[in-house]
Amino acid sequence: MVPSMDTIRRLIVDKNSKVRRALEALLNSSSRIVVVGTARDAAEGILSYSELKPDVTLLDARTAGRPRDIANVVGELAEQGSSIIVLTSYAFEAEREAALDSGAVQYMLKDIDSAALIREIESLGRPGVQQAEG
Repeated sequence: MVPSMDTIRRLIVDKNSKVRRALEALLNSSSRIVVVGTARDAAEGILSYSELKPDVTLLDARTAGRPRDIANVVGELAEQGSSIIVLTSYAFEAEREAALDSGAVQYMLKDIDSAALIREIESLGRPGVQQAEG
């Protein structure tokens, strides 16, 4: 897919390669989302973000570690301008608060409906791109 002005550039950070591939396939099924890269851990995700400048970063909570660690990772990515959605298999209140307080726009369980995840990403749009009113 060739990115257009309406395309949302996406980075996936998850330590599980099967999850990364499944999310990539799912997200690439949307005409508005293109996965520009994947990373297997937080350090690689931050480096990939610096190189790829995605509009949205999908970050697995376990990739970042403890709540304090997720706050640091989310904060660093948010400072660089990425909208961050944190996905987790198990919701922990301290982790949710740390992620949201550090700049994540959403904290969601991984068992979310595929269509709902795509809608959430599309609702974020592209930073700096005026959304059409409708």
